[in-house]
Amino acid sequence: MPGLGISGGGSGGGGGVPTLADPPSFGEALALYRADAGQTVVDGKLDVWADQSGNGHDASASSTSKRQWLYPNDGKYGFKDVGLTGADHFRTTTIPDVLMQKYSYDICITTFGLFNPAHYAPMWGNVNGSRYPLFVGLGNQVQLSVKPSTGASWIVNYAVAQLGAYQGIPLKLTVLVDLSQSAAADKLKLYRDGNLITQSSTSGTLPGTSDETSHPHFSIISTSTARVSSYSCGYVAIWDRLLTATEIAANNDWKDEIWN
Repeated sequence: MPGLGISGGGSGGGGGVPTLADPPSFGEALALYRADAGQTVVDGKLDVWADQSGNGHDASASSTSKRQWLYPNDGKYGFKDVGLTGADHFRTTTIPDVLMQKYSYDICITTFGLFNPAHYAPMWGNVNGSRYPLFVGLGNQVQLSVKPSTGASWIVNYAVAQLGAYQGIPLKLTVLVDLSQSAAADKLKLYRDGNLITQSSTSGTLPGTSDETSHPHFSIISTSTARVSSYSCGYVAIWDRLLTATEIAANNDWKDEIWN
């Protein structure tokens, strides 16, 4: 695969876990969580998931009762996906609260079950926030929501007919948000497996071309008891800029190598 390199402790290095070269975009992530690094485990459960971007936005359980289980990945790279169920808050609150128009979100997530209303996936923002960059819901359709500084939310839906089946399958998604664009299809773009997906429908208020948004929270799991979580997550990252087509492809190659 272009841009990937396997090195380190494979069978030629003493039988250890091989390593996988990181995509170039990882060096510029605002926050990055991956299931092969930065995990502090207490009594068999995840207590802290350290940010691997180098920016120090570590995510942690809000209390000892909110720690999360780990599920070993079937691949060869030693990933232990984080099993997230219920409404146990696991988050960071240190993301720079700087208004922006362009940003990106990248994830590999596997659903345990699909429900309506959609369960929350890792999200950039707070359930009760007056603005947030991106809420992600996984249900009978994938639902993405943006709430800019005007306080009016905008929701974009992707039905199975557009996205393809995803229950129980590693779902490798990339989201680009560019509020400076005029058309809905240009403001929010969703990629699955590196391929752009057509929006099924939108609702709410379409953000204006001068609207901005931000939030200091990145929640791996929400506290909302109405829309809890039911999935395992092996990787999620955010950028305060738009990923390029080359970066999207390289990130997806990396995800494919681990969750194929």
